Amino acid sequence: MPVCVECGSPVEALYIEYSKGNIYLNRCGACQKIADKYVELDKVALFIEMVLHKPQVYRHLLFNTDLFTPSGASAWEKWSRWGKLCLLMILFDVYIKWSQLERKNIHLASDGGGGFLSTYMYLLAVCTIGM
Repeated sequence: MPVCVECGSPVEALYIEYSKGNIYLNRCGACQKIADKYVELDKVALFIEMVLHKPQVYRHLLFNTDLFTPSGASAWEKWSRWGKLCLLMILFDVYIKWSQLERKNIHLASDGGGGFLSTYMYLLAVCTIGM
Protein backbone atom coordinates (compact mmCIF):
# COMPACT_ATOMS: atom_id res chain seq x y z
CA MET A 1 0.00 0.00 0.00
CA PRO A 2 1.43 3.41 -0.91
CA VAL A 3 2.14 6.03 1.73
CA CYS A 4 2.19 9.81 1.80
CA VAL A 5 5.81 10.98 1.51
CA GLU A 6 5.11 14.01 3.69
CA CYS A 7 3.54 12.39 6.78
CA GLY A 8 3.86 8.63 6.20
CA SER A 9 0.13 7.91 6.37
CA PRO A 10 -1.24 5.20 4.06
CA VAL A 11 -3.16 6.47 1.02
CA GLU A 12 -5.44 4.60 -1.36
CA ALA A 13 -3.69 5.70 -4.55
CA LEU A 14 -0.93 8.15 -5.42
CA TYR A 15 -2.53 9.40 -8.62
CA ILE A 16 -5.44 8.95 -11.00
CA GLU A 17 -4.51 8.35 -14.64
CA TYR A 18 -7.10 9.80 -17.01
CA SER A 19 -5.22 8.95 -20.20
CA LYS A 20 -1.65 8.13 -21.24
CA GLY A 21 0.54 10.83 -19.65
CA ASN A 22 -2.41 12.68 -18.13
CA ILE A 23 -2.43 12.12 -14.36
CA TYR A 24 -3.89 13.83 -11.31
CA LEU A 25 -1.84 13.62 -8.11
CA ASN A 26 -3.97 12.69 -5.10
CA ARG A 27 -3.81 14.47 -1.76
CA CYS A 28 -3.23 12.79 1.57
CA GLY A 29 -6.27 12.56 3.82
CA ALA A 30 -4.17 13.21 6.95
CA CYS A 31 -1.98 16.19 6.02
CA GLN A 32 -3.84 17.48 2.92
CA LYS A 33 -0.58 17.73 0.93
CA ILE A 34 0.12 15.99 -2.36
CA ALA A 35 0.74 12.35 -1.39
CA ASP A 36 3.78 11.79 -3.65
CA LYS A 37 5.05 14.56 -5.88
CA TYR A 38 8.00 12.38 -6.95
CA VAL A 39 5.77 10.19 -9.13
CA GLU A 40 6.16 12.56 -12.05
CA LEU A 41 9.85 13.44 -11.60
CA ASP A 42 12.64 11.87 -13.62
CA LYS A 43 15.66 10.01 -12.23
CA VAL A 44 17.97 13.04 -12.38
CA ALA A 45 15.61 15.10 -10.22
CA LEU A 46 15.28 12.18 -7.78
CA PHE A 47 19.07 11.92 -7.59
CA ILE A 48 19.38 15.64 -6.81
CA GLU A 49 16.77 15.31 -4.05
CA MET A 50 18.74 12.34 -2.64
CA VAL A 51 21.94 14.43 -2.58
CA LEU A 52 20.01 17.08 -0.64
CA HIS A 53 18.95 14.39 1.87
CA LYS A 54 15.22 15.02 1.50
CA PRO A 55 13.43 12.36 3.58
CA GLN A 56 10.43 12.49 1.24
CA VAL A 57 12.42 11.12 -1.70
CA TYR A 58 13.63 8.19 0.40
CA ARG A 59 10.03 7.43 1.43
CA HIS A 60 9.08 7.54 -2.24
CA LEU A 61 11.84 5.10 -3.20
CA LEU A 62 11.24 2.72 -0.31
CA PHE A 63 7.45 2.60 -0.18
CA ASN A 64 5.96 3.88 -3.44
CA THR A 65 8.10 2.24 -6.10
CA ASP A 66 8.93 -1.35 -6.89
CA LEU A 67 12.59 -0.40 -7.24
CA PHE A 68 13.53 -2.17 -4.00
CA THR A 69 10.78 -4.78 -3.79
CA PRO A 70 10.07 -5.92 -7.35
CA SER A 71 7.67 -8.77 -7.77
CA GLY A 72 9.42 -12.00 -8.71
CA ALA A 73 12.81 -10.88 -7.38
CA SER A 74 14.82 -13.28 -5.27
CA ALA A 75 15.70 -12.47 -1.68
CA TRP A 76 19.33 -11.84 -2.71
CA GLU A 77 18.26 -9.32 -5.38
CA LYS A 78 16.10 -7.46 -2.85
CA TRP A 79 18.92 -7.29 -0.27
CA SER A 80 21.37 -6.28 -2.98
CA ARG A 81 19.18 -3.32 -3.93
CA TRP A 82 18.79 -2.29 -0.29
CA GLY A 83 22.55 -2.51 0.13
CA LYS A 84 23.12 -0.23 -2.86
CA LEU A 85 20.72 2.34 -1.41
CA CYS A 86 22.46 2.21 1.99
CA LEU A 87 25.88 2.58 0.37
CA LEU A 88 24.67 5.55 -1.66
CA MET A 89 23.24 7.22 1.45
CA ILE A 90 26.50 6.68 3.37
CA LEU A 91 28.59 8.16 0.53
CA PHE A 92 26.30 11.21 0.35
CA ASP A 93 26.65 11.61 4.12
CA VAL A 94 30.47 11.44 3.87
CA TYR A 95 30.44 14.16 1.23
CA ILE A 96 28.18 16.43 3.30
CA LYS A 97 30.19 15.96 6.53
CA TRP A 98 33.47 16.59 4.70
CA SER A 99 32.16 19.76 3.08
CA GLN A 100 30.93 20.99 6.48
CA LEU A 101 34.37 20.37 7.99
CA GLU A 102 36.09 22.16 5.12
CA ARG A 103 33.74 25.12 5.45
CA LYS A 104 34.64 25.39 9.15
CA ASN A 105 38.34 24.97 8.22
CA ILE A 106 38.74 21.85 10.35
CA HIS A 107 41.38 19.38 9.15
CA LEU A 108 41.29 15.89 10.61
CA ALA A 109 44.56 14.57 9.18
CA SER A 110 48.06 15.90 9.64
CA ASP A 111 49.91 17.55 6.78
CA GLY A 112 51.92 14.36 6.18
CA GLY A 113 51.33 11.85 3.41
CA GLY A 114 48.02 10.03 3.21
CA GLY A 115 46.00 12.90 4.66
CA PHE A 116 43.24 12.63 2.07
CA LEU A 117 42.84 8.88 2.38
CA SER A 118 42.97 8.82 6.17
CA THR A 119 40.40 11.63 6.40
CA TYR A 120 38.12 9.87 3.94
CA MET A 121 38.39 6.52 5.73
CA TYR A 122 37.72 8.18 9.11
CA LEU A 123 34.61 9.96 7.79
CA LEU A 124 33.46 6.77 6.05
CA ALA A 125 33.72 4.86 9.33
CA VAL A 126 31.91 7.60 11.28
CA CYS A 127 29.09 7.78 8.74
CA THR A 128 28.75 4.01 8.49
CA ILE A 129 28.50 3.65 12.26
CA GLY A 130 26.10 6.59 12.41
CA MET A 131 23.87 5.11 9.72
